Amino acid sequence: SAYSILLLLAVSLGLMGDGIYWWRERWQRRELRITHLNVGQGDAAVVEFPGSKVLLIDAGGRATGEFDTGESIVAPFLRSRKILKVDYLLVSHPRVDHYGGMKSIAEEFAPSEFWSGLSKGRTVRYEDLEEAVERSGIKRIFLSSRDPCRTIEQVSVCVLYPSEEKGGNSSVVVRLSFGRVNYLLAGDIEKREEKTLLEKKINLSSTVLKVPRHGSLTASTKEFIAAVKPSLAIFSVGFRNPFGLPREEVITRYKEAGAEVLRTDQDGAITIETDGQTIRYRTYRSGKRGELPY
Repeated sequence: SAYSILLLLAVSLGLMGDGIYWWRERWQRRELRITHLNVGQGDAAVVEFPGSKVLLIDAGGRATGEFDTGESIVAPFLRSRKILKVDYLLVSHPRVDHYGGMKSIAEEFAPSEFWSGLSKGRTVRYEDLEEAVERSGIKRIFLSSRDPCRTIEQVSVCVLYPSEEKGGNSSVVVRLSFGRVNYLLAGDIEKREEKTLLEKKINLSSTVLKVPRHGSLTASTKEFIAAVKPSLAIFSVGFRNPFGLPREEVITRYKEAGAEVLRTDQDGAITIETDGQTIRYRTYRSGKRGELPY
C-alpha cells in the first residue's frame, strides 16, 4: 500500500541520516572530545581524537564484589558512541580503581597498544589484566617522561611523569595539546610528585586539569595549582565515598585560583570538546553547559 511504502521510505531515510551522522562523528570529527565517565570512586576517561582514533585512560574498578565497571559502564558508553575499536589503553596507576574494568575492554575492543607506567602491578588481578593483554597480542608500552611526545591525529600526547623506575608513586601524568588548548591528566600523583614536576620547571599550564588523587589533601598543593592555572578542574570521585573525597579544602584551593569545578559524583559524566581554540563542556546528570577560551 501507499502507506507502507511511505513508512518504509521514512524509516530508510531515518536510518540513512543516522548512518551519515555517525560516519561523520566517528571518522570525520575535527574536534578533540574527552569524556570523564562516572565510574564511582575511580578514574575513566575516553579520549576521541580528531578523526577516528580512541584512547581509554583507566577504566575504574572496585576492590570487592563482582561489578565490572568496564563491562557495565565503559563498554556501553563506547557502544553508544559507535566505537568498536579502542586503539590505545592506558593504565595511569596500578591500583584497582584505575585498572579494574580494563580487562573486559582489552578483550572486546581490539586495542593495538597497552600503555602503563614503569612500575608493575603486584596483585593477581593486575596480573590477570597483563595476561589478557599478552594473550590478545596487544603491544605493551611502558611510558616515561624521557619518551618523545607522540602525535595522534593533530594532538600532541606528552608523558610528564614518571621519569625512571623508583620507589613511591609512579602514576602516569599525561598532557594532551591541541591547538592552543592544553589538557593535563594528573593521575594519582601526590605532593612529592608535584614537587618533582615543579623542580624540573616543566610547563604545566593547562586549561583543563583532571585533579590528582581524586581531590585528596595528599595532592593539589597551592604551588602545583598556581603552575597549572586551570580554568576547569575535574574531580573523578564516587558518590558519598568512604574517603570523604574530594576534600572541601582542596575544592576551595581550585576555586580561589579561579577554576570552575566539576565532579563526577554530583555532575555525572563530563564531556569536554575543543577545536583547539575554545572549549565546550557539558555534564550528563546536572545538565551544566559552558564554554571557555583557551
